[in-house]
Amino acid sequence: VRTSLHGHSNVVQMNFASTYFPLEFIQNADDEGASAVRFQIRKINGDWCLEILNDGREFTDSALAGQDGGSGDVKDDVTGLCAAGVSPKHPRDHIGFIGVGFKSIFEISQCVEVHSGQFHFSFDRERAEEHGDDIPWRVVPWSCKPTEETDVPTEIDGTEYTTRFVVRLNERGRQFLSNNELFEPLRSENIDRRVFLFLKDVRGLSIDDEHSDSSRRISRTDEVCDDGLASSVEK
Repeated sequence: VRTSLHGHSNVVQMNFASTYFPLEFIQNADDEGASAVRFQIRKINGDWCLEILNDGREFTDSALAGQDGGSGDVKDDVTGLCAAGVSPKHPRDHIGFIGVGFKSIFEISQCVEVHSGQFHFSFDRERAEEHGDDIPWRVVPWSCKPTEETDVPTEIDGTEYTTRFVVRLNERGRQFLSNNELFEPLRSENIDRRVFLFLKDVRGLSIDDEHSDSSRRISRTDEVCDDGLASSVEK
């Protein structure tokens, strides 16, 4: 199993750029029916962190909830996030399907917290190594407690976000941040209003970077103006 997981990590490193993660998180949020996705850089406990929030459906998991996997709207979100190369998504209903896109976040972090509904857990390399070198830290979740800064749901700018990812940047991530490269896929020259053509539910994207004191808003509009797709505000 360890050999297979190491090979899986190599696949991620070879096939996904280190700045691929924003598109993956947008796709995943859209799959969960989110209307808003927010990326923000801010200090948490003195360290610069990346947070990714959306207002989609809260995480569920039939195995962890002790429920029948075929009942109601229970989805195996936690299992799918932890799995290596396995996804509970059906390709006809969702954009993301390979099941490895989320793992691209580990190119810039060795500790990622996930807070959604009743679930609060992290993928933490340092914590895993305290128990030996045999634990594949990218797929094994550890329980972690939410704080006032990381709890959900939380309301920001009038939107109540239900899911929050806290990405504690490693050395590579901090270098990207210093070089203003962390949000490269979301720059205006790389992604614009046309992104909404490929999304079902997301109507607004927010990027707030306290590190560089900049922000950007992209929102879908139903008004017919120019191409009728969306409006964009950057400052």
